[in-house]
Amino acid sequence: MICWALPVKAEVLTLSCDGTMKAEDQEKPHAITKMGLVVNFDVGVVIGFTGITARLEEVNTNSLSFKGTTTHPSGTEWLVRGSMDRRTGLVSAAVTWFNPRTNMLLMRMNYELICKPT
Repeated sequence: MICWALPVKAEVLTLSCDGTMKAEDQEKPHAITKMGLVVNFDVGVVIGFTGITARLEEVNTNSLSFKGTTTHPSGTEWLVRGSMDRRTGLVSAAVTWFNPRTNMLLMRMNYELICKPT
């Protein structure tokens, strides 16, 4: 069992994550090994999904949730929405690549990871 207490002071949690990533149009998921995630409680962000800085939406003793968007110079947007179980280290997240000009979904990837502090 992994347990990360709520930070009493400024805290940055560096994680190494293993699991799978599956694009919606793929039959089989791809293995993910040692994917780095950083949870910065001080500034309220999660960093590690395709360069997206996601804001912490909710944090409690058992879990945290996050959401963020990054705009590429081409005008397309990368969005991430996910959650982490702070007891087990399970991270579930969806990353979406979207073109807001054409209202077209370009790709969606679903991540299922187990993360441990490094």
